[in-house]
Amino acid sequence: MGPDERMAKPGSKPEAKKPGASPTAAVRQDLGEVMLEAAEEALIELATPYHLRRSVRGKAPPWWKSRAVIAGAAGLIVLVAGGVYYKQSHRPPPPPQISPEAVLEARRIDDLLARARGAYVGGRIAGEGDDTFRALLAQVESIEPHHLGATALRTRAVDELRARADGEATLGQLDAAIVDYRNLLALEPDDLDAPLSLAEVLVLRARGKPPLPREALVALLVEAVPLADDDLALHRVIADLLLANDEPERAAAEYERARELAPEDEAVQKGLEKATRRAQKR
Repeated sequence: MGPDERMAKPGSKPEAKKPGASPTAAVRQDLGEVMLEAAEEALIELATPYHLRRSVRGKAPPWWKSRAVIAGAAGLIVLVAGGVYYKQSHRPPPPPQISPEAVLEARRIDDLLARARGAYVGGRIAGEGDDTFRALLAQVESIEPHHLGATALRTRAVDELRARADGEATLGQLDAAIVDYRNLLALEPDDLDAPLSLAEVLVLRARGKPPLPREALVALLVEAVPLADDDLALHRVIADLLLANDEPERAAAEYERARELAPEDEAVQKGLEKATRRAQKR
C-alpha cells in the first residue's frame, strides 16, 4: 500500500494525481489536509456545550457528566439542605414538662374557684367558716399568690357589692345596704369610700325606724366610730346618740374627737361637758 492510500480518509476516494506532480509533494498535500480536518474538528468540539459534544471518535459523553444534570443535582442538594436547616431552626420548643404535683395543684385551684362562685351566688361572702367566698379566695391565693382567676373574681364581686349597696342606701333599704357594705369591706379592706358609706348607713339605721333595741343601736354606733374618720358631722351625731342611749363615757370620747376636728364648735363643747358630768355621776 502506498503512502497515498495510507493517508487517505476512510471512506473517501483517492484523488487522482495531477500530471507532473512528484510523489513527495502529493504526500505533503494529503498530510496537510488530514491535519487541517483534525484541527477543525477539535475547534468545533471546544466551542460546543459539553452535553452536546461528540468526540472525534463519534461517541457522546455520559449523561451524568452533562452540565444540566450536574446543575440540577447541585440545586436539589441546596434545596434539601436549606429545608432541613429551616426545619431545625424553626422547630417550636418542646412543651414544658408538668409535674404531677402541679397538675394536682391546678385541679385544687379550679375546685376552690368553682366553690367560691357558688358561695358568692349563695350570699356566703364573708363571716366564719372555710366555705365562704372570702375564705375560698384566700385559699386559692395561699396556693398561688395573685392568681388571675381569683383576682378577677374578687374584683367583679367588689364592683357588684359596691353598686348594690349604694343603690340600697339610696332607696332606704338600710339593713341590706349594711350587709353589702360589710361584705365589701371584708373583701376590700383598703377601699377608700366604703368605710364612710357604711358609717353613714349605720348612723341612719340607728336613728331610723323601726327603732332598734338599745344594745343593737349602741353596737351599730360603736361599729361606726372607727369608720367615721375625720367626718365632724358623723362624730357629733354618734356622740349625741350614744349620750341619748345612756353611754356617757363613749359619748365623751366621741365629743373629744369632734373637738379635735373643730375646737371652736360650741355645740361640741357643750356636749362634751354634759357627757363628762353624766360619766362622773355613775
